[in-house]
Amino acid sequence: MASTGAAGRVVQARTLAEEALVLLWERVGGLWRWRELTLPPAAIYVAYATAGGYAASWVAAVLSLVVGSVGLVRPSVLSRIPRRCAARSRWHGRLRRWPRFCVGLRWYRKLEEGALLVPALLSWEERAGQVAVEVRPLPEQHASSWDAMADAFRRFLGGASVEWRESFGTLRIVVSRVGLPDFLPWHAHGAPEGRLVLGRRHGGGSLAIDARTTPHVLLAGATGSGKGGAIRAAAAAALQGGWHLVVLDPKEAGEYAWLEDVRVPVVTELREQVETLEHLAAVRRARQELVRRYGADSWLDLPGETLQIWRPVLVVVDEAADLLAATKGKSGEDRLRATLQHKAGELIAELARKGRSAGIHLLVAIQRPETAQLGDQGGSLRNNLTARLALGALDADGLRMLGISATDPVALALDGTPGRGICVGFAGDPRPSVCQVAWLDQERAVAEVTPAYMQGLHLIQPPTIAEDTT
Repeated sequence: MASTGAAGRVVQARTLAEEALVLLWERVGGLWRWRELTLPPAAIYVAYATAGGYAASWVAAVLSLVVGSVGLVRPSVLSRIPRRCAARSRWHGRLRRWPRFCVGLRWYRKLEEGALLVPALLSWEERAGQVAVEVRPLPEQHASSWDAMADAFRRFLGGASVEWRESFGTLRIVVSRVGLPDFLPWHAHGAPEGRLVLGRRHGGGSLAIDARTTPHVLLAGATGSGKGGAIRAAAAAALQGGWHLVVLDPKEAGEYAWLEDVRVPVVTELREQVETLEHLAAVRRARQELVRRYGADSWLDLPGETLQIWRPVLVVVDEAADLLAATKGKSGEDRLRATLQHKAGELIAELARKGRSAGIHLLVAIQRPETAQLGDQGGSLRNNLTARLALGALDADGLRMLGISATDPVALALDGTPGRGICVGFAGDPRPSVCQVAWLDQERAVAEVTPAYMQGLHLIQPPTIAEDTT
């Protein structure tokens, strides 16, 4: 098997003599791939065969001394040897089997004298329920065919779903053997290190708001797409995880009555919403002052006893367009409303820019992620809502507004399945991924969700610097 550089790999037809030489070379190569384990015995044997038992004893003693010294100083080096050797052996086996894979997938070109040209295999990773390969396609395998190539690879492996990405002429295919369910019931999770689990991502990973890597979320989807279920899942996880929760609900619906029953502030009137945001902005400034006094990067780096007092805050802004999109009109009431909406936009944009380091996180829900629907601060606000979650049906423009190409295969995930969506920016991954949001109805929420801490806007207040340092 000889390499042809960037184009791929050539698989040559061999005679029986050549096959025998290849088999012998494979045996020698197998010993070399396990060289950390095979070379010491080989060295002892060579010393015995050439200089007798005395020399072999000396070689064995020196090797034992070296191995013992390494084991005392860096025991992890020795513990990693079997895994490293096994990884080399697996990679070699995959390279040997790769031409057969390509023939089965019809990813080859016939050359002269029976040789085949196949794409070059650059990496192959297997994790729990997932296989990821990176290949360099043949010149004739244009980008327009990569979607079909990825799906063919999924079917060849018997996977449940597939995603692919292109980077500098290489094709990365990720096949999940664990399919996303059409219905994912919500169940309580802890909140380790400030994580609020909302559902499951493609490949089996959690869809979670993470205080460190996913500070703010933009949730997009039309009525009936599952936004309400996603908000309930986030709210329930926040309450059971010991977070403070604040809901701004311009549409004044009754779906948050279950939160009001446990003293969560659900604010519906515009002026009160602005006052609530001003209170949160003041809390942010006070918290960040103490963060600076400790010389920390964020509230997560403060001492544990302080974090027990300072709980993280999740601010849900439902139907954000009703709150932020400026009212048009010349009447005094319209001008007053537009002024309040402008102020609300400034405060939300400020929290989006600076809230993470103070433990204040935003979940902004909107039907269509247009900057005009996010008010005067729309562009800046959307840029700071780094994690995006799209549910239901979005057209090409709506996907583009979330940073997702309409030609990306993940766009096919928006097939109308309740709770099925596309997420971007979760778990530190900037690439789009298919996800399923867990479903929690209000009856279960009322019966099963109990806040770990008392709720109330007056409780979202850090101690003064004097109190905290006593």
